Amino acid sequence: MNAEDIESQLDRMERILGACPPSEMKASRVARSIVEIYLTRSASALLSHVRRLFPGEPETSWEPMQTENSNILRPPMPSVGAVRSAAPKLLAAVASQEGPRALEALDEMGVLGLCPPPDQQFRRLEFGVGTVIGRARLLPLVELAVFAAEGGDLARASAYLTEAHTLSPRSSDLHILHTVAGIISLGAGKLAEACGYLAESVRVCQRDGVACLRCRSRAPNLMLAERLLEHGEKAAVVEYLIQCQDVWRHFEGPIAAWVGAIQNDQETHLGLGTFADDPAIKIRVLLETNFLGQVPEATTKEIGRGPGPSLEDLRAKLDRENAEAVKGKLQTGRN
Repeated sequence: MNAEDIESQLDRMERILGACPPSEMKASRVARSIVEIYLTRSASALLSHVRRLFPGEPETSWEPMQTENSNILRPPMPSVGAVRSAAPKLLAAVASQEGPRALEALDEMGVLGLCPPPDQQFRRLEFGVGTVIGRARLLPLVELAVFAAEGGDLARASAYLTEAHTLSPRSSDLHILHTVAGIISLGAGKLAEACGYLAESVRVCQRDGVACLRCRSRAPNLMLAERLLEHGEKAAVVEYLIQCQDVWRHFEGPIAAWVGAIQNDQETHLGLGTFADDPAIKIRVLLETNFLGQVPEATTKEIGRGPGPSLEDLRAKLDRENAEAVKGKLQTGRN
């Protein structure tokens, strides 16, 4: 982990905080819950990387101090200003190998407050998700399942997965949920089952036009494909990527390059770059409501009737917006 990597993590935190103004988070429980999850993921990654640079610091040094006024279930959100103000101090401490000073900087920007022991951290996030009533809970719950799966807490990931399936997930949600289910299967040593979930995660996006459009509004989740590739499941990953090209047309180029590299036994990293990994864009895509949140996938044939735009018109519009986002022209956050 070098200074450039730390700067990248700090930038992610700023973009997350900038993606959703405080007024919106105050008015929307969904918005606050999603931002809390993304911010906690980023803060945890930053803390983990910095800790590895100071192995001599006691483990307890990296835990937030608890006071009588500490809000165990809902800590205050850091501010963009706090992150920007403390960032130079953190970078200087890393450069000069000053552990205590690095700790001070992390505390000042609110990172330590977001990173209590894992059990408490997840209880906090579960509390935030639990404040969202009804089907809208699905949005932060899916993101929480991904966070748990990424961190290897497969028992929690499985519990979130089970609850999410009770909230009528649509294709874009199912794409992620099947990915998480595959990670759980992989953790249990069930390679064939994990490959089956990989195939199903793209199949749900191909049911009909609206299912495809919903999935296309978000970037594909490549977590399971990457891990299966590490386990030598090249054929399953190649077939998955080929199917992904039909859904995520704006990523046809990099996907084709991955397929070629895998087939030629070249080392391959499945990463879609700034657009797909930009937390500000991800958050806005999750929160912005449009016709896709209202139209059942089984009634695709009804789209295009009357004065509204046709499905092909909507597809073309989404493809244009995705192309602009890939080029960095999407006006989101600090972009």
